[in-house]
Amino acid sequence: MVHDSDLFFLLGAIKNRVPVDIDVARPTGPQHFFSRFCDLHADETSIYLECPRKKGVYHRTFRKGDRIWITFQNFGFRLRFESTVIETGDRQVSDSGVLPVIRIAFPDILQDGDRRGMFRATIRTRDLVQVAFNRIADPDGAGQPGIPGRTDNVQAVMMDLSEKGMAIQISGESEVGPGDHLRFSFTLGKEAAAPVVIEGIVRNIRKGDDRVSQFLGIEFLTRKNRQDRQNLQRIAAYAMAHRPQDVRFDPMERIVSRNYLVQKIADGDVPDEVSTLLMDGRFSLTHEEQLEALVYISGSDRHREQALSLIQHIPTITKQVYAERSYANHRVVSTLLNQALETANHAVIKSVVKNTSLPVQFLLKIAREGSTRALGMLLREESKLVAYPEILEVMRKNTHLTPQMVRRIESIRQRYADRNLPEDIPRHPVIQEVIREVERGGAAEGSSSTRDDDAGIGRRLEDTLQRINSLSMGERIKLAFHAHKMERLILARDPNQIVLAALIENPEMTEGEVISLLHAQTTGREIVYQISQLGKWRRMRRVVKALVSNPKLPLKISLALVSRLTPEDMGDVLQSETVLPDVRDAVEQALHRS
Repeated sequence: MVHDSDLFFLLGAIKNRVPVDIDVARPTGPQHFFSRFCDLHADETSIYLECPRKKGVYHRTFRKGDRIWITFQNFGFRLRFESTVIETGDRQVSDSGVLPVIRIAFPDILQDGDRRGMFRATIRTRDLVQVAFNRIADPDGAGQPGIPGRTDNVQAVMMDLSEKGMAIQISGESEVGPGDHLRFSFTLGKEAAAPVVIEGIVRNIRKGDDRVSQFLGIEFLTRKNRQDRQNLQRIAAYAMAHRPQDVRFDPMERIVSRNYLVQKIADGDVPDEVSTLLMDGRFSLTHEEQLEALVYISGSDRHREQALSLIQHIPTITKQVYAERSYANHRVVSTLLNQALETANHAVIKSVVKNTSLPVQFLLKIAREGSTRALGMLLREESKLVAYPEILEVMRKNTHLTPQMVRRIESIRQRYADRNLPEDIPRHPVIQEVIREVERGGAAEGSSSTRDDDAGIGRRLEDTLQRINSLSMGERIKLAFHAHKMERLILARDPNQIVLAALIENPEMTEGEVISLLHAQTTGREIVYQISQLGKWRRMRRVVKALVSNPKLPLKISLALVSRLTPEDMGDVLQSETVLPDVRDAVEQALHRS
């Protein structure tokens, strides 16, 4: 059976539509395909994958009983498992329309994981998983003895679930307290034959915002027991299979460092003496390793003050680079942001603002506590403000807001917040352009693309375009930040420039997609300028060549980028009909000097 961490890792990958590589043994030899997780089947024992494809072309050659290997990465971790094809066909996949799919068996074991992260599944709906609990006597001494009859069958709602425990919400006051040993009964839908039972200990209690309800943090007991693992799988898989739109899988407590000592500190598996030696500088660690270790050490009351003081002395560039990482540990970034707001370290604040992989709560904190300069950074991120209008509401209460900023907020609200549907992406010629781009790789390789394959791509494109056009401006921008390949190809034709501004911050954007965007006539000057300011793209030769050739880029920036061109690139720029005269002269001079 799949272990707890593997289970959450896999379900998180399915929920996030993570791309997968498929290897299949054929009589003619091994073959490699690309696919993507789609959904968990309602039977909770099988998974839907998008029909495997190669170079953008679907291959409908998979048959029931085929043995395949699936390799995937999620949040920086790599796993692999073997499975069997159960069936093939078409399926309505969430909000992506009808897709050709294959259904495979849920794996018995996941292999080759270099390190597993821990995950939390957040349950957004109150009627999905109902919980009742009783306080019981604790024979093992792990918790406090119960008071029979006073805490029988208390009704609660599960709010989130992880491999280590869960959070539940109850209405009104409860007589349970930290250390109490409870037995939980989960009702998984009306059709469930019997409740699922797991035992746990209350670790913390807090009041809800309404001051009436209570939230209980529960640590599961005997998680290594096979039956408990099966029960945990049933709960998580039920939620994922029946209401995927109401379940969100987030990584938790995952660190960037591969240093064994830092990992043990993050797991809370080292004695205080080791923490003291680390803070005394007895171990040889990089600045980034020190940062992660110190953040976790600061969780101890005994070491908190010293650890936070040492974090202050870590170079700003280390903190800045860490906060920019798409896979940065949220606890570490939260500590960095708290200190940056206290000390006005705007370099770190800027990194947090720019990181599209962080939850919106980080931006809300900056909006609530940031200085005038920090608020100015937020206001320059117009696409994020439209996608998350709650940031504007929080910002309006910040006393550091200037009259000019208030007018800016109102301007954004008037232009976007009250606008229900943005301008549509036109069907023609977008569909044909995207089909050509999707099929280009397969056609170049001489692939035998059938009419069925062409029709399947066209149908999927039509469904995706229709779905995108039905989104509000904010929803379309949110999609642009994390869109997959086909969605990005369509969004790149969006006439709304603010959507393009979000799209170029998508961490999955490729060099070729950015170059196509620079060549498109619909791409505005502001987008061209933003691309030129992103270090990721300025380091790519072909992107720099496209920028220098683009007449929409300010002359000063174009001239500065000429020095990055190779002689071969300079020759290509001189052949371009769009290059500005002054830029052409500068390129000719540089080429002559070389």
